Amino acid sequence: MGMYTGLRGTIKISDEYKPYFDLVFLDFKSFEEVNLPLKPSTKRFVEDVRNSFIPFGSICYMPDDWVQEVTVKDNNEYYFCCSLKNYNSTIEKFFDFLNEINAEYLLEYLYEESNVSTFIKNM
Repeated sequence: MGMYTGLRGTIKISDEYKPYFDLVFLDFKSFEEVNLPLKPSTKRFVEDVRNSFIPFGSICYMPDDWVQEVTVKDNNEYYFCCSLKNYNSTIEKFFDFLNEINAEYLLEYLYEESNVSTFIKNM
């Protein structure tokens, strides 16, 4: 069946991308519904069939302190906590997308069977 991978943390984006992220985080649209400008990595992420699990995938098999939450802060920051089955490297495509749009982020990545998280930072 496959294992779950948890992803949580904060993303800070430029004013240019704020309207798109607001549609996702506030209006519960998927990244493919918001008509992002399709640069190469953005296109690969948007075309991934599992992209909607970020940021809204249910928390499955994560530690108790992983609580499903989506928060929008005033300074173009977005916090989320989700999990998904990372079949097609959806999470890696998401990181490539964030790098392509020059987002700042501090994200925690936890594989279901692991006891130790990996923190990925671009700030």
